[in-house]
Amino acid sequence: MKEYILTREEIKRYEDNAMSVLGLKQEVLMERAAVAILNYILEQFPNKNRNIIVVCGMSNNGADGIATARLLKEYGYNSFIYLCGGQTKCSEVYKNQLNIASYYAIPIVDNLNDEYDIIIDAIFGFGLNRPIEGDIAEVINKLNSKRGYKISIDIPSGIECDTGNVLGTAFNADTTVTFGFYKRGHYLRDGLIHSGTIVKRNIGINEYCFLDRKPEMFMYIYDDSHTSRIDIGRNEMGNKGSFGKVLIIAGREDMSGACVLAAKSALRSGCGMVAVLTEESNRTILISALPECIVYSYKDESEIDTVFAQAEKWADVIAVGPGIGVDNIGLKLTRLSIFNSNKPLIVDADAINILARNKRLKIQLLDRLGNSDTHRTLIFTPHIKEFARLSEKPMEKIISDKAGVCQFFSRQFHCVLALKDAYTVVCENDNIYINIISNDAMATAGSGDVLTGLMASIISQYIKRDNILEHPNATKEDFPFFGAVMSVFIHSRAGLKAAEMNGRSYMIASDVIEKFGEVLI
Repeated sequence: MKEYILTREEIKRYEDNAMSVLGLKQEVLMERAAVAILNYILEQFPNKNRNIIVVCGMSNNGADGIATARLLKEYGYNSFIYLCGGQTKCSEVYKNQLNIASYYAIPIVDNLNDEYDIIIDAIFGFGLNRPIEGDIAEVINKLNSKRGYKISIDIPSGIECDTGNVLGTAFNADTTVTFGFYKRGHYLRDGLIHSGTIVKRNIGINEYCFLDRKPEMFMYIYDDSHTSRIDIGRNEMGNKGSFGKVLIIAGREDMSGACVLAAKSALRSGCGMVAVLTEESNRTILISALPECIVYSYKDESEIDTVFAQAEKWADVIAVGPGIGVDNIGLKLTRLSIFNSNKPLIVDADAINILARNKRLKIQLLDRLGNSDTHRTLIFTPHIKEFARLSEKPMEKIISDKAGVCQFFSRQFHCVLALKDAYTVVCENDNIYINIISNDAMATAGSGDVLTGLMASIISQYIKRDNILEHPNATKEDFPFFGAVMSVFIHSRAGLKAAEMNGRSYMIASDVIEKFGEVLI
């Protein structure tokens, strides 16, 4: 299921649309937010003999907290309120919530020395944009040291909404109950750790509030109960040419596994034919491991131009990089792939490292991709360190603003970028996908080669179809981005199934390929 992930600016815009265009009152939204928190607690903690402290800041998030404390008291829980900050700064809506709560005789405590069964964080919401310091930082640190079950309203206090960075300090939630849509800060960097389990509830901020501007980032939700398989689309009257021809340029004498894994991955994910261009020493290994695979081979550098021309003419999609080395042969294979073809190209592994090392080659590529007459479909698939070298950005900068840096690079190179990480980000201009299926078993040699072959296969099938995806607004021009997105999603789902069968420590990359059949139709 597709879910949008919002920035601070997008949340504000859609809230404003809900009130000014759709006509919802702020007080109604606030009450529905409080009801959402109440319902979660009723579901998870039905025994009402519990002491619940709601720690409220002076923002609208704090007003949500006061309303929550009132409803908890009304439904039989022992609720308490602790106020952070001076009330002179609070809004009229906040003052109104505090006034209503006063009629319910909810204790407002002046210290946090007692222990509570449940601690609700309503200090800061998505609007926080400065480091937390002083007394409020001490309050958050004290709350983190307590034993009670911790719930954040909308986003943990101290987590920056757009990046997931910690602003000074941050509340450690066991669960975050968020409203309407997920926020980027839930899934980026430190937000992953501080948000705990993220529960989304509808309070009236929904897709009707988009009007003519949809969010940029989205994800696909997958859980253990999800059993449906992904339909890439098969033509019952098709032949092997109907499902695409993939050329994988991979492997050297000591790196035969890279081309075997990538080629097997492509074959097992539905493309019609796969060819591998590799060093002659790998021919026997490939034919033995994959008799279905076509092999183009070269004995030395002098044969590469001719062999590449033959293979490129045959292919629909090309992938270059796994195990090709970063010497003159690797450079030649990368250069030919980039400049001697107009076919969709996936650039991975050593091909990325070659571009990162060769500034002149990278400038030439920029010139080609920036020219409408010479532009071609290009997808980069680096991991974080490779991307740091390619983008010439410090690792810390990438990690602290992953979505922003990816978007900048995608626009600069006019390309699709799939930045591989625990939570992989796929980006093309204003479209950003984050893959939230995290699985440390995938941190094993060859996983990237499997993704490269899979991605080439999926894209080759998409370009052979008239209706590339179930997405109603997708067009032929969208296939590189959506193809990359679906490849990352399929790869992750298959990896989960492989880890469940083999164990996270025992699993190897080829196990992922064996699970494609349980993910794809």
